[in-house]
Amino acid sequence: MGKPKTKYHILENEQQLDMLIDACKKTGYASVDFETTGNRIYNNDFYPTILGVCFEPGRAGVIPLGHFDSKFKKSWKTKLQKFGEEVIANENIVKVAWNAKFDMQVFHKYGIFHKGRLFDGMLAKYVLDEAKPNDLKSMVRRFLPKFGDYEEDYEGCNLPWDQKPLLGLSQYCAIDTDMCLRLFLFFEKKMMDKKFYHLFRNLIMPASNLLTKVETRGQRLDKEWHGKLMGEYPRRILEAETKVRALKKVKRFEKSLIQQRLDKAISKIEEEIRESKKVIKTSDDSRKIASAERSIKNREEKIARLMAGEFNTKSEKAIIEPINFGSASQMTQLLFTDPKGFRFPVVKYTQKDKRDTDNPSSSEAVLLELQKTDKTGFIDTLLELRGLKQINNMFVKGFANLVQDDGRLHPKFNIHGTRTGRLSSADPNSQQLPRVATDPTIRRCLVASPGRLYLMMDYSQCIDGDSYIFCNTGIKKLKEIIPGKDKICMIDPQHKNKHRVLNIKVLANKGKAECLRITTNTGRQLILTEEHPVKTKQGFTLAKDLKLNGTLYIENLFGTKSVGRLLINSDEAYIAGLFYGDGHYPKEKSGKRKPTDMSIFFSTGSDREELQPLLDNYFGCEFYGPKNTSRGIRGHSDKVLSFYKKYPKKDSHEMEIPKRILKSDFESKMNFIGGQIDSDGSIGNGRFRYTSACEPYIRQLQLLFQSVGFHGIIRSTTTILNENEYTEYHLIVNYGLSRLKPYLRLKRKKQEIIDWELSKQYAVPANKTSHCSTQRIPLEIYQDLPRTSEFHKTYRNSLRKGRLIHSTLETYIDELSELDSRWLDVHHFMYEQITNIEKVGKREVYDMEVENLHEFNPNGIRVHNCELRLMAHLSKCKGLLEAFAKGWDPHLSVACKKYGVNYDDIYPIYKDEQHPDYTTWKIRRKQAKHIVFGCIYHIGAAKLAEELSDPKTGLVVTPKESQGFLDDFFKDFPEVKKFMDNQMKFIHKHGYIKTLFGRKRRCPEIFGDNQMQIVAAENAAINTPSQSAASDMALFTSILIDELIQKGEFPDLQEVGTVHDSIYFDTLPQDINPKTVYQLWDMARNPSTKEWFGFQIDDIDMSMDFEVGRSQGEELPFAVGYDYNRLLNFKGEWKGSKEEEYYFSLVNKCKSVDIKDYPKVYPEYFK
Repeated sequence: MGKPKTKYHILENEQQLDMLIDACKKTGYASVDFETTGNRIYNNDFYPTILGVCFEPGRAGVIPLGHFDSKFKKSWKTKLQKFGEEVIANENIVKVAWNAKFDMQVFHKYGIFHKGRLFDGMLAKYVLDEAKPNDLKSMVRRFLPKFGDYEEDYEGCNLPWDQKPLLGLSQYCAIDTDMCLRLFLFFEKKMMDKKFYHLFRNLIMPASNLLTKVETRGQRLDKEWHGKLMGEYPRRILEAETKVRALKKVKRFEKSLIQQRLDKAISKIEEEIRESKKVIKTSDDSRKIASAERSIKNREEKIARLMAGEFNTKSEKAIIEPINFGSASQMTQLLFTDPKGFRFPVVKYTQKDKRDTDNPSSSEAVLLELQKTDKTGFIDTLLELRGLKQINNMFVKGFANLVQDDGRLHPKFNIHGTRTGRLSSADPNSQQLPRVATDPTIRRCLVASPGRLYLMMDYSQCIDGDSYIFCNTGIKKLKEIIPGKDKICMIDPQHKNKHRVLNIKVLANKGKAECLRITTNTGRQLILTEEHPVKTKQGFTLAKDLKLNGTLYIENLFGTKSVGRLLINSDEAYIAGLFYGDGHYPKEKSGKRKPTDMSIFFSTGSDREELQPLLDNYFGCEFYGPKNTSRGIRGHSDKVLSFYKKYPKKDSHEMEIPKRILKSDFESKMNFIGGQIDSDGSIGNGRFRYTSACEPYIRQLQLLFQSVGFHGIIRSTTTILNENEYTEYHLIVNYGLSRLKPYLRLKRKKQEIIDWELSKQYAVPANKTSHCSTQRIPLEIYQDLPRTSEFHKTYRNSLRKGRLIHSTLETYIDELSELDSRWLDVHHFMYEQITNIEKVGKREVYDMEVENLHEFNPNGIRVHNCELRLMAHLSKCKGLLEAFAKGWDPHLSVACKKYGVNYDDIYPIYKDEQHPDYTTWKIRRKQAKHIVFGCIYHIGAAKLAEELSDPKTGLVVTPKESQGFLDDFFKDFPEVKKFMDNQMKFIHKHGYIKTLFGRKRRCPEIFGDNQMQIVAAENAAINTPSQSAASDMALFTSILIDELIQKGEFPDLQEVGTVHDSIYFDTLPQDINPKTVYQLWDMARNPSTKEWFGFQIDDIDMSMDFEVGRSQGEELPFAVGYDYNRLLNFKGEWKGSKEEEYYFSLVNKCKSVDIKDYPKVYPEYFK
């Protein structure tokens, strides 16, 4: 039996077209598929060659359009228009396609718009199974195997699309439409059976229809600005390449490479000469001999030319081509194999058929690994070069290649691109644009349509991009992190609070948003949006709800050495610390730095004498200066220039810790800190203090200390000199200095620590008792001392006598240091008190998603990207929902429920620190908070007991007691318990989780043997339903807005793009006003999902910001009262102009008004 066939007919006249239209009307189906020239839709050379139409399984018609053999070649547009009006715009006919966005855009190009139901077979498959592949041919092989491989068996299958013969192309197209209809009918029933049809009909297909419009509109490219970048980026790439090629080893290798090519070429010519000589010697043919003699002469002349450096032909010029950093073979030679190269150790090999080859890999992951041991700077410079080339290829040259003849980019937004439900995009990748192209000039290329401006709406819950994150690659700014390359180092509550290195799944640039700056009693600061949850002693709290004197959770990274991995010579790192402590590069008369000279200053003459040999030896020159003085000494050498390139220190008010140090490993950081202390640090009373006039430098130093396990405090002092104020910033570290001793080089500083250890750290002032608040051993350490310890007995007796015997203490210094380490390692976190909360206006903010965790640690402060409100809604918990509805503190309400008291009676007690029951209710609220989040994180009784216990107050909670608390909580709030149980049962039974909107995420690992994967899947079962809420809310909001625009109930906002949770609208200037912003906000804060998906999150208002601009690179905060025609028509430089000053005066007037109050405050816009 042969393969089943699709019966099809190629239309030849108007009558046959009418018959096809009637067939579609009769069956009620039209599965359509265009075959085209293969060019981009909005280019002038694009046109459809044929249109396949299947009206019932097994039967199809093909309408020849612009094909070279078409009977309708001169009238194909008329025929297409007729079919479009009769079928595509017919509400009674169901339209089906595979990747329907493409086919509908072709119809749109010719003025045809569908009405009625439209279904996409590819998206139906995605709803049923989000795993790839999703293409039609793969699905045919999987579900209709008898038709498999039809795409390889037709006339002209190997020819280009615009050259395929009509008969073969029609056969292929007809089968395509037939297979699409058959699969869709199968998938449709499956979706109904599996109860996914409402998701498909109410979110996925409407989103596809909207994104078809978005792709059709496209984004206009500013050709003038893009042209500037086309000139600028090659220059920047050339500068970076020149920098790489200037390295000595690169020059040496390149010289060797060219010589090898030259030797090979000459050897080949010499071999040819030898062959010609053989002809002369053995041949009797005079013509052959004459030809051979000419050949010898020509080749000898060629050798002479090559030896003289003359390279004329293309093959000769190839000999002297420089290194190609994009060539895998040349990079292998340079990095690993050639004696003249770097000879790095091989990290991994390339693979073929999933097996290692003999060729070392030079991928970016390998370069990042080699970066640890590279002391030449080559890897850093090469990565910089590759980064510039990536931006150039993706966005600068990329835009030039992708812009179509209408002057626009038309990105493809893919609903089926990820398993999580987030949109992906391509041609160009709009989702990567804000993150990869950190230069805002790239985004400036994308401008609004003529006569319009961009209005951007962004769901906001983000962190300032200049915040620092502890990564495996070093201490990096949030905005500089690259997911997939950088991993975050933090304490993982899901793994017994161990230090772990976790994958970063998403880093999203959310544009500019109004922010708060939180400052603690140690001087630590964090800038974030008001809606971002921050971890406190009471649990996670929204930033806007934080109170003065409240507490923030600070991570203690003692015991981990995973932050940074760049290895730096210990002398180099120490000297860098000395230099940044008190050194500079002298300036010439012109004011420029002299990079071959450096000066370092010392506190005393003896310090100078002790350290000068180290400097002389490292730099290979003798440092000079006045003798017997503490004044600075100066050195001059080429190695100083090399040092300058690595450590380009700026003036004291502009200093930054070198990126090299921030990327470095534990030992290198400690050596740098040692240099800082020896040069300009002071030790006394058990403290280390460092002072600088540069506040950002001190803040960086605080984080550097935290990354190696020290807790620093920032203080400032202001003095007045000659009527001018001078502020100095001080970093103070109060404990653990014994661990610094190995990294100090000055005997004087080491001795200061030793003297402090013996007489200060553990001593108790005379005539004091053991209750003395000034006792030096922390209570936690003292309690940890073994009761059999000789030191414990000695210390206890000393407390009674009010003094400590130094000789006895010296014997147990090591024991105490070990206990200090043990104490710090057990207590994974500290708390700092909030001393200031202030608004700081708009900042560029980012959001991060860490794999299997909803937290991260900017500037060492633990923050969260999920809210308790979602759990309240998901579990339908009446008690928690009531608390949110009434504006109660949800955790205090849980405590009140537990103890059977009225919230209104207890709340005043909780707010009154003088009330006798204040402490009781504070503890009860804290317990309730831990219990609630213990449920969300699905932690066990033992872990909860650890979190509920408080050694400082003597509170000890056993696992049995904590289990009792959980049982009581679930008894009082049975809905939460039911939700968690149902999620666990569901994931273990079905192997997938449903999200709020009904998406499905599969976790087949739940059926495996790997316990960690099973736990991760169980956690996903509880957390996943809320994870995709923001992106689906944004998508559904866009659908509702588009519907209202079509009804004429909304201004003409034309959506042109979506990036993560941000939406861009092309908008008329007069429509950018408080009423439009309020309407968008009112709809987006809580879209009406009940009618379509069966749920409504009435207890959550999604927070958002609005920006306006002429391009995507200009994000101005919305200003009430501004005539946006002025911005549209403004010419010249905006920054610093009077127009900008006027604009922000209006912004400042309205920024204190919440959007919800716009109708009340600005009623004139709502009449």
